[in-house]
Amino acid sequence: METGPQMSVAKPNIALVGELFVDIVFADLGSTPAPGRESFAGSMTVAPGGIANSAVAMARLGAQTSLMSGVGEDWFGQWLMLALRREDVDLSSVRDETATSVTASLAYGGERSMVTYSPSKPSLERRPPKRRPDAIVIDLGSPEASGPWWREAAASGSRVYADTRWDDGEDWPERGLIDLHWCHAFLPNAAEALALTKSGSVGEALDRLAPKVPIAVVTCGADGAHAIDSVTGERAWAPALDVSAVDTTGAGDVFLAAFAVADLDGLPLDHRLAFAALCSGLSTTRPSGSFGAPDIPEIGEWWASLSSDSSTHQPDIAVLDRYAFLDDYLPELQSRTARRDHHRADEQNRSA
Repeated sequence: METGPQMSVAKPNIALVGELFVDIVFADLGSTPAPGRESFAGSMTVAPGGIANSAVAMARLGAQTSLMSGVGEDWFGQWLMLALRREDVDLSSVRDETATSVTASLAYGGERSMVTYSPSKPSLERRPPKRRPDAIVIDLGSPEASGPWWREAAASGSRVYADTRWDDGEDWPERGLIDLHWCHAFLPNAAEALALTKSGSVGEALDRLAPKVPIAVVTCGADGAHAIDSVTGERAWAPALDVSAVDTTGAGDVFLAAFAVADLDGLPLDHRLAFAALCSGLSTTRPSGSFGAPDIPEIGEWWASLSSDSSTHQPDIAVLDRYAFLDDYLPELQSRTARRDHHRADEQNRSA
């Protein structure tokens, strides 16, 4: 695998800044629920959501993750803290709030609808990590992004991987781009990128983002992801993974998490995109982004099943070529993590 001289698989220390949610996911719905009618889901999961999607995904890829967020002192908050501790997420910088944000996600036909309750929360300065993190993942649209500590960490060398959230405010495009000069990589989805840059195409949006941030990535759902590295001049595209999606909730968060881990490990741009597309795609085969996020052994099982000879399975040569770097990358990742079988047990216990 040609990954360049900066290849490193030391366990990265990553701080994540954003809002925490409890996601209640109803999956395997036959269609959009109709007014006045009761619909029955094929499966249901309660899972950490919001910034926790990326935190859990990174922890499962062997990173040390800590959350800069707030959580309610209600039952939802207590459950959320317990679930995240079981995923080895550091919660020492999480502050108490009056209520926990909750989202109900209805997944059907590869799409989803969401209803969210997010109580009004003050913009509190979060307690910074005891040592400067190697990287920061931040939702630029969250109240938690208003504090200065993450900018100070970026100025001291922390890599910042950012996304944003849709805002109906008229000045959102201008506000949404203000902090990009602090960021190492910016990963909006296509709708956000087009609106923020007032562009008519993803290519145009990337060209307008490239001067503002070293790495610009635009995720396009089933159409894959496009990226520009303005430092090296590289452009890359990775198609979405061909899977039967059960629930796309949090898939973008898992994509960002996997891209950041691969970037910190020094992989080339096309490999970073492919690895992120793989992890994101696998996450959609189970309800929720956090509990659906794959761990390293699960990625290894996918690669082994794809690359094994079988009379009933004809592997796609293009896919084999695209992911050939996993032969070298996966053993290195496995050296910094161990399989945690309780992940699957937890998912089975929480699923109906």
